[in-house]
Order: sequence, then C-alpha cells, then structure tokens
Amino acid sequence: MNLIAGKPDPKTITSSATFGTSAPVRHVVDASTGERIGWIRPSKTGWIEWRAFTRQGLERTEAEALEAMAAAVLEYRACEAADAAHVAEVLSLPEPERTARRNRDKAAVAVEIERSRSVIRQHDLDRAERALSEAEAELEIAMTISNRRAAA
Repeated sequence: MNLIAGKPDPKTITSSATFGTSAPVRHVVDASTGERIGWIRPSKTGWIEWRAFTRQGLERTEAEALEAMAAAVLEYRACEAADAAHVAEVLSLPEPERTARRNRDKAAVAVEIERSRSVIRQHDLDRAERALSEAEAELEIAMTISNRRAAA
C-alpha cells in the first residue's frame, strides 16, 4: 500500500497559528485509490501523531507512522469486507430466520458492550445475557420453521 502525506491543511494552519496549538495536520492519501485515509502531524513532544479510520497512535518518524497507518487501513478494510459478507449472508436468509438472526446479533452486541464496561453492572449484564439466550431460542425456532418449509 502506497500512502502519501500531502501538504498541511489550510484550515489547521490558521488554527495552529492563531491559537498556538499543535502543528497543522497533513492529510494522508492512498495513492492507488486516491482515498483520504487519515492524517499525520508532529506533536509538541517530537513524536508523529497519526490517525487512520478508527485507530490512532504516536510514532517516532513519519515513515513509521505511515507504516502503522497502512496496517490500520488493511485491518479496517478486512473488517469492512467481513461485515459486508455477514450482511449479505443475513439478507439471503428466508424471512422468519432473517429477523431472528438480526435480533440475535443485536443481543450479542449488547452482551459484549456490557462485558466490556470498566465497571460491570451485574443486573445489566444478566439482562443482556438473558435477552441473548431468548434470541438464540427464537433463532432456533425460526430455523426449524424454515427447514420445514423447505422440506415441504
């Protein structure tokens, strides 16, 4: 992946000169697609600050920052492809199963959110796990109905 850091953004040049904040942002573009994927800028501590999609970090040199950004872009695109495949799979299901699958996926996300909290509220986690269990049972029923319809 060939990433190119462009010229400083005019808006951040003005802001940085006016308020004396950090250095101006330079947008980073994927040379093969022309897509703007993030930005870099030198921080006050001498490190290079970067952000690409949902990831960010600090590196010692611009080359290291661009390398880290390339890894972040590849990871992001792999996640996008997996999400698109999952959506296509769910949309291809017959109707009772499709709705049950969506409900199960929503319940699974809710459980993961509750588990990832820094302070776990046990009653919220229990409620989310109970909803997931009910959604999985609903999905089983929907799959059974779909299988019977297909067999008939």
